Amino acid sequence: MFFEAVKHERKGEKCSLNAYKIGILIPDISRSQLLFNQRMGEVLADAGHNVTLIRLQTLENDGKNLNIATKPGMEEWIVDGHLDDVDYEWIKEKQAESAFQDDSIWTLFLGEKRKVMATMFKTFTDACEKIITDKEFMAKFEAAEFDVVFTHMYEFCPIGIQFQGKAKTWVWVNSGALWDYVAYFMGLPLPPSYAARKLVFIDIQTL
Repeated sequence: MFFEAVKHERKGEKCSLNAYKIGILIPDISRSQLLFNQRMGEVLADAGHNVTLIRLQTLENDGKNLNIATKPGMEEWIVDGHLDDVDYEWIKEKQAESAFQDDSIWTLFLGEKRKVMATMFKTFTDACEKIITDKEFMAKFEAAEFDVVFTHMYEFCPIGIQFQGKAKTWVWVNSGALWDYVAYFMGLPLPPSYAARKLVFIDIQTL
């Protein structure tokens, strides 16, 4: 998908590029998400494309003052999705407490951890509503007329943004293992697998 911009050159004329205008919707909730999407943007910018990094700030984090548009042809938008009634410090404190505990995944559905998870999920949903109903941002997004928009698998909000913003086409990006709900909506068999359901002769020869 990291296609090279096509160069045209005529005798006596300057070289021009047929570059794509690309938007990358970034869930600005952790450094790992910033790094992954920044590196993807850098690859596309190095290939000659115009890349806009759109940071959707839905949780408080220590990377909000970072400038990640590091290459020529890259620009960065900061989109405020913070909510006045959310105690972000409490969320971070509870996450830190559980980070190094030897707990079963089932504890996420019990007691205080369940409350933390419920608060985080509601925060994502409410922040998405704030962003997608931001008329100024959505008008700017639509006016940009991106040729393609990259959205992250972490949540559905970027998919809604590109749909409401009338993006010409979009790419659903995975930065980790194939999640069940991504596989489901892509029409892949569950549990998700990268292997075909039935191997034919050619498939067997490639293993």
